[in-house]
Amino acid sequence: MRCLLLTSTLLIVFYGAFCQDHQTNKKTLSRHLRAVYDVLKSDRKIKDGKYAVLNDAGQHVVDGYYVNGRKTGIWTFYDNQGKLVQQYDFSHDSLLLTNRDPLSIVQFDYQIPQGVDDSSKLQPPYKIGGPEYGFFLLYDERDIPPTVKATSGKAEMTYVLTIDEKGNLESYSLIFGGENFNDIVQRHSVKELPTEALDFSPARIDGLPVRSKISYRIPLDINHTSVPGNNYMPTRFGASN
Repeated sequence: MRCLLLTSTLLIVFYGAFCQDHQTNKKTLSRHLRAVYDVLKSDRKIKDGKYAVLNDAGQHVVDGYYVNGRKTGIWTFYDNQGKLVQQYDFSHDSLLLTNRDPLSIVQFDYQIPQGVDDSSKLQPPYKIGGPEYGFFLLYDERDIPPTVKATSGKAEMTYVLTIDEKGNLESYSLIFGGENFNDIVQRHSVKELPTEALDFSPARIDGLPVRSKISYRIPLDINHTSVPGNNYMPTRFGASN
């Protein structure tokens, strides 16, 4: 009993000291994601402690930990239905687990511009956190052009991302395609994106990192209703018509 009381007392003291040195901040990452995290009171630009990303429903899609401004330990990523998508160990820069959801709204693909020899060993590029997380860090329904919103046929949007040899998002474009209009291309800057949107693992050929392109293709449900925010929603694959 005395050991239990001592342990509880130490935890209370530790938590009290942590709270005195830290504060909790909130930040909007995109139209549909926000971060809640601890920072040092002595320098509020330095993340230190728990870090979480929440979706519109208040569900955690990311849980991780910072130490003195650096991501550390095992981070866990979920989709918007709460399913485990990925676990990444930032202390050792290694992917521990990945699950692909066949019903995901995002169809993922990649390209190696320089090509790959048949005898080479290829490691594809990937988004740390998974394709769906990467998509929602970029997605803003205000980017959808009026021509696409007015269509009565099928429509889809495709994000094309250029990833450099260090695994950084260098640039990206958004392409809208559909039955009743010609393709519309938008080029976007990465300057205004949160750092969470920039983290990728680069493609590797025989162990050497190379430049690559990643694409996210998402069907759109153009629903002509007067309900704000529900008119141009990404389609979840496998959903009933």
